Amino acid sequence: MDKQIETPLYQVYYKYHGVIKKIQVKDESKNISGSIKDRPARMIIEDAYQKRLINQDTTICEVTSGNMGIALATIAKDYGNKVIICMPKFMSQERKEILNHLGVKLILTKSFEEAFKIADELAIKHGVFLTKQFENPNNAKAYIAFCKELEKKTNEFPAVIAGVGTGGTINGIGHYLKEKYQMEEEDFLSAEIEVVPAGPARDCGLDRSMIAGYGHDDRVCAYPSFAAMMEAGHVDRTSCCLLVDKEEIGSVGATGMQSMFFENTVAEILALMGQDSNLAVRRTLARSRMLSSDVSAAYDPAYAEAFEKKNCAYFGKGMVINKYTGARGKSGSNDANAEYLGILRKAFDDAKVEYQTAELGRIDAGGGGTIAYIPAAYGMDVIDIGVPILNMHAPYEVSSKADVYETTKCYKAFYEM
Repeated sequence: MDKQIETPLYQVYYKYHGVIKKIQVKDESKNISGSIKDRPARMIIEDAYQKRLINQDTTICEVTSGNMGIALATIAKDYGNKVIICMPKFMSQERKEILNHLGVKLILTKSFEEAFKIADELAIKHGVFLTKQFENPNNAKAYIAFCKELEKKTNEFPAVIAGVGTGGTINGIGHYLKEKYQMEEEDFLSAEIEVVPAGPARDCGLDRSMIAGYGHDDRVCAYPSFAAMMEAGHVDRTSCCLLVDKEEIGSVGATGMQSMFFENTVAEILALMGQDSNLAVRRTLARSRMLSSDVSAAYDPAYAEAFEKKNCAYFGKGMVINKYTGARGKSGSNDANAEYLGILRKAFDDAKVEYQTAELGRIDAGGGGTIAYIPAAYGMDVIDIGVPILNMHAPYEVSSKADVYETTKCYKAFYEM
């Protein structure tokens, strides 16, 4: 095989929520050696021949965990070269058998360090050619060529997910991005990069009565808060949906609740109304009412010891009112007054909202903080109300559609009261 074969590109169609979607799959298992390692192996050997670093009498040597060795042995066989593979003995038996079948001389070692040492000695004493996949620039060049082939076939390059072994894949893709989009390594110093198990929310349960998704805490409360404000009818007071982040680390920074953004915004509005004074701002904030829209922990029988069964939230029983939040006594706590809670209960009852009250877990075992204590410092009435969820802070959190619906009704009733 004198050149790199063109592996097939499959169009895989699937239906998600009634919508037909497509994934394009490049099947690199169709390479001669059965993996994408054909590409760097072929480029390394071809480059060595072109530069006359090797000929058919040269023995090629590589340190590998398996796939690269299999690819080198396969490609080298076409050229008539002998191959020595140095590999730690704890690698899979399957790989060892494939390499033996390809006729290579397999040297098993106790570790990678010993494998590299033996390979270096073979080069010095016997003149074998070390392909050195970990530092050979052709390793990365092979993936640059692969990226160009992939973009030519798909007309798009929306995302990159890569494992790191020799570094050839991510190195080659990085060079390609630099060439194509002028992205430099330094750009990543100022880029916002987050590694999260993100993905679309999906139906959960045999009856599809639940929603599983990453980041329910607090997307499942943020969206109903805004949607309810848009759906609210006539309101007597100014309505505001304030979305802030960094709650888990203390609500700090310019986008956290502890910033002056909300207070400054209120001050600007009052100034436009001719009430340009600090006292007017303080009075307005103190006379305001607020719902701290945050999730609560639903009872989980798998971790029953963390809950007070008679005073916790349950799935499918509506939105949750947490009059008191905090942990370890009164740390990070807010405690809404009884009069405010009475006003809210009447509004929710009038709107026929299904709701429950709860605390966040067993004493000294549960607990949790919210942003409620921060606006409460202005003297305004604040209480925590949101959706009960399972698996809080896990990669997939689960909520009940019925609870989300009741929470949205609750927020709408609040805006309209």
